[in-house]
Amino acid sequence: MKYGIFGGTFDPFHPGHMSMITGALDSGLVDYVWVIPSGYPPKKDASQLTLAPYRYYMTQAALKNVPNCQVLPVEMIRTQVSYTVETLRILREDSLAGPDDELFLIYGTDILFEIEEWYHPEILVKEANLLIARRPGILQEKTLQKVHELEDTFNIQISFFPIEGIVVSSRKIRRTRDFSSLGAPVRQFIKKHALYPFDNPLSILNENTHREIYDYGTILFLELSRSRLLHSLNVCILSVRYAVIHGVDPDAAAIAGLLHDCAKELSISRQILLAKQADARELPENALLHAPAGVKYADERYGIKDESILSSIGCHTTGRQEMTALDKIIYLADKLEPARDYEDLTELRALALVDLDAAVIACLQAVKDSFIRKETAFHTDSSLALDSLIKYRKKKETR
Repeated sequence: MKYGIFGGTFDPFHPGHMSMITGALDSGLVDYVWVIPSGYPPKKDASQLTLAPYRYYMTQAALKNVPNCQVLPVEMIRTQVSYTVETLRILREDSLAGPDDELFLIYGTDILFEIEEWYHPEILVKEANLLIARRPGILQEKTLQKVHELEDTFNIQISFFPIEGIVVSSRKIRRTRDFSSLGAPVRQFIKKHALYPFDNPLSILNENTHREIYDYGTILFLELSRSRLLHSLNVCILSVRYAVIHGVDPDAAAIAGLLHDCAKELSISRQILLAKQADARELPENALLHAPAGVKYADERYGIKDESILSSIGCHTTGRQEMTALDKIIYLADKLEPARDYEDLTELRALALVDLDAAVIACLQAVKDSFIRKETAFHTDSSLALDSLIKYRKKKETR
């Protein structure tokens, strides 16, 4: 079998990427294409790159109906920096590619002038063939000269395949936020998760926090479902936005938002065990177990020791009496992240941007009203949270 390997950031996935994939398949030079979104980038600024799971699932949505093509999470489930040499090694070691299979790296012509600066290019070209996309027209003389130079230097043969002359720039799409050229599945994904916002909240985080978000994300990718992981990423970003607006540590907000549901998809028996260790009170119903369980799991699995982060994870479902500002932010972000569509949240979302306490009160009251309609008991912690916030607000207004 001849496997084409097409890697990139895919930020976002656009028609130029699709042209490369379909062109390689139509050429007959490969039988199957593996598309591999990059993980932690060796050269690009991580603060400017959309989080890896978003890019993976967006690319997966774009290629859902393309035959002989599969999106692989090879790079994004590794905590190390993504080098192509290591990716090729993993494909062999994990038996995705057999000993008799041929590997072809699919690139545009620009790569010919960069590959010698890559990590161990001499190993790269021995492990896989170079398959270069050629737009309509004659190759420029400097390109042909570089091809001959690389072939002589590495004792290889470089192959070409034709593609449509699509001119598109991921950077320009991100900058202008003009998504009209993108495929419908990609546009829908971007809209649902509010990707590429003008303010880019994650850009203000410390470099170490970006590294932690990526490392924690690799674990979450393996432990959470697609929908739960995307929800957690959405909460992470919205939490940072709220933190900036309301004067709270954005790095703590990012970690708390990302990990708030870290125990959500553990077995109920495991959640019960963890919850007992985190909170001596009577255990809540199963649907709420993940919050106290998450306090212990965030400590054990992710090494979180910051009490403010652990507190916000523990009360993100119900709230609690005398909530901290970070508690309020995670509570609201969990309820108001962009993919939430169970009711009209427009007013609540607008309120959360200007008045944190008022937004939490309104959210808790909406939950209470819903429970009353359903003749369901309002959680004690939620009741205490609502009462304490209302009392504090009245006291503040009378000063």
